[in-house]
Amino acid sequence: MQGWSAIALPRELHVGVFAFVNPVWCLKPPLPSPLSGAVLQYHTELVIDCRSTQERTFWQRMTSQTAYELGKQMINLKCLIHRYPRTPDGAEGLPAGGNYFSPRWCRGTVIGLVEGHVQGRRAARVKEGPGTTMAEGSLKSLTFESVVIPHSGRHEMNQLNITNSEPFQVAVAPSHPINLPALTEVNGVTHPVRLIDGRGWTTPAVERVSAPHTPAEVLDIRPFVATTRSLAELWSASSMMPFHLAELLESVPVGQRGQPGPLVNLRVIPTIKLYGIESTDACRDGLQDLQKCLVHRGCSKAFDFLRIEVHRSDCLDLLLSNFATFKALASLIDTTCSPSAKVDCSIISPDGAIRMQGWSGIAMPRELHVGVFAFVNPVWCLKPPLPSPLSGAVLQHYTELVIDCSDTRQRTFWQQMTLQTAYELGKQMINLKCLIHRYPRTPAGAAGNFYIASRWCRGTVIGLVEGHTAGRRAAREKEGPGTTMADG
Repeated sequence: MQGWSAIALPRELHVGVFAFVNPVWCLKPPLPSPLSGAVLQYHTELVIDCRSTQERTFWQRMTSQTAYELGKQMINLKCLIHRYPRTPDGAEGLPAGGNYFSPRWCRGTVIGLVEGHVQGRRAARVKEGPGTTMAEGSLKSLTFESVVIPHSGRHEMNQLNITNSEPFQVAVAPSHPINLPALTEVNGVTHPVRLIDGRGWTTPAVERVSAPHTPAEVLDIRPFVATTRSLAELWSASSMMPFHLAELLESVPVGQRGQPGPLVNLRVIPTIKLYGIESTDACRDGLQDLQKCLVHRGCSKAFDFLRIEVHRSDCLDLLLSNFATFKALASLIDTTCSPSAKVDCSIISPDGAIRMQGWSGIAMPRELHVGVFAFVNPVWCLKPPLPSPLSGAVLQHYTELVIDCSDTRQRTFWQQMTLQTAYELGKQMINLKCLIHRYPRTPAGAAGNFYIASRWCRGTVIGLVEGHTAGRRAAREKEGPGTTMADG
């Protein structure tokens, strides 16, 4: 759909206006023209689409200079959508569901249209004079999204990806800043967008920036974040390491003393990735840098939800073996999350599966919150001696326990645990709701038969359950006659 209204032209021209406005790619050369100027000033939405051959040909033949001149005529543009090509799912040479993309297709055209629009609107306001009622900006939304080109493959994507995409085809860098004061959302940011970095774009009102493709690099998002004073949602489909997220947000200048910071409205950030980091020091420093970056820009006690992502292969080395790292993450959570915030942990297993672990409202010093997060899942990473004051602070909030033999490290942990230790740990698990005992069996034979070892760690299971019962009874007695804690 294409919108236009209040066109102050003779009635006999209205049909022509409609025809030219919708669709734009039916405009006839030469462009721009007096008629396109009369039409495009009322144009409010523009879609640069590659799906049909006719549209794709129109945009591919347009030079960046022509795009800039047409943009100057679109003085009331509110929404621009760039639909770039991708192959069907499972294209040749890719696994099922995989695609090749051409996000650089007509990149110069998009930039030319936006920069031309800004220049055209500025000129229109100057023409109206000091009493103008025209706001400085009108463009509110930029969207980048991929669409399927049927029967296309890698070769076609490579060709389309270099069509109107090279820097020399992009309109000359503007002499005036490209101020987009009405722009509030930028969706689907992809790496070619970084070409606007250094071209003087300012986006002070941007509230939402999303990068739904993986990975979202810092340089991709920075041009739309660096000048905003209104950012509320920074969303990415891929998680970001804390130092990368800090690097991105550090591109936002610190506000003036005594004034609300530029990130005072920030409520959503990408998942924080805490795995694949080279060292514990790098992990800790990244968390500290991220906290400092957020707080110095006005983001304090703001998040109602935060997600952390770890991997079982290195969570022991990065998190569980260094309490200073615990404290750094706990301090970040305490400083940036509201008191009622929920923190979710995505635990990636070696098999690639993601398992969620939630915790919130934990009534203990915040410096122990990361201990809750790290020690709760997986339990078998608890460090001796056990039980301990820290395990006691943690395990009272633990609601599910899996005694598993499928992994060598887990199997060793449970086999080395004495019955007395299991009983004492059970006493600390006063809120346990679910216990799963996964005992060993052999692979199935030709007839489907197998041997089982159902008594493996049976005493540990019994000790944990009986300890849990004793611990919960003691907790209820401690609360006294008015306790609201159920018997079991």
